[in-house]
Amino acid sequence: IVEISEIKDEYMDPQVVQRTTEQLDAKTQANRDKRGKADAYARQVEALEQALVFKRQQTRNKVLQYAAALEQAVLDDSIARDQYRRREALYSSPLGLVSLNDLQASRLKAQLASAKLVEKRNELANVQVDLEGIEAEYREKIEKARGERLSTLAEIQEGVGEVSKLRNKVASLEVRQGYYQVTAPQDGYVVRAMKQGVGELVKPGDPLVTVQPTTTRRAVELFVRPMAVPLL
Repeated sequence: IVEISEIKDEYMDPQVVQRTTEQLDAKTQANRDKRGKADAYARQVEALEQALVFKRQQTRNKVLQYAAALEQAVLDDSIARDQYRRREALYSSPLGLVSLNDLQASRLKAQLASAKLVEKRNELANVQVDLEGIEAEYREKIEKARGERLSTLAEIQEGVGEVSKLRNKVASLEVRQGYYQVTAPQDGYVVRAMKQGVGELVKPGDPLVTVQPTTTRRAVELFVRPMAVPLL
């Protein structure tokens, strides 16, 4: 009966369904990519946690090694000092049982042992600081990766909602395009046109034409007494 066209800008593009479908496909692919990104962050968190366990144990082993080395350095320093004191006493005695060269060698040995003791103490202190720093460093990286993953998951949820809206929009556009051709609900003749001419504006619910059916169904009017109604 009537062919209608769009007047709204958002529907005037003849390829609006195709373009909206392309947007839907792009958004769906973006969600897939973000899902892969979230999975990558999850694997990164797992790898960092494993690396933290390994690095922590490795550094703890170093702490034990340096602690043992420090104990040995303390023992060596004590022995070297004791030997130096004894040689000094022997050198100072009237008998002169120790030569000056032996005394100087013992003094040098004691000084080296003392320096080594300081070195081992510093090494142990440094590795203890490293142990605390490793925990803080990896925890920061882990929390950052977890935060990025949660942010990506939130974007995915938002994208899922947008995909759903685009799907509904595509379906609505397809249905809407099927309404451009207005057909009569039954066979008949147009006896009256509510809108005449080309380019008339119509609103939803506006009547367009009056159609008279080609075939009519006949009806019979009967007058029945109330007492006879049960007999019909």
